[in-house]
Amino acid sequence: SENFTSNFCFPIIHNDRDKIAKLLIESGVECRPLIAGSMGTQPMYTKRYGTLELENASNVDSYGMYVPNNQSFSENDIEKICDVITTALHQGENK
Repeated sequence: SENFTSNFCFPIIHNDRDKIAKLLIESGVECRPLIAGSMGTQPMYTKRYGTLELENASNVDSYGMYVPNNQSFSENDIEKICDVITTALHQGENK
């Protein structure tokens, strides 16, 4: 048998993160915010140093999310996740 290891997720950063996440969850696909955030705005930092605006860290915090990945996913599992994301991105577009 072949040993195979996979990362547990794929990070995505998109300004429609909340819409994508909502549709993923409604479709039975788990997703999570990126474990990030701007240290420059966290209380432990601001109490000692004041607020530090870090634009990239703030963007990751506001727009980043993880979608699942697993070595046992079938092609159908992957297609479902991709289809849900594509659907979310095209909602509201004129056809």
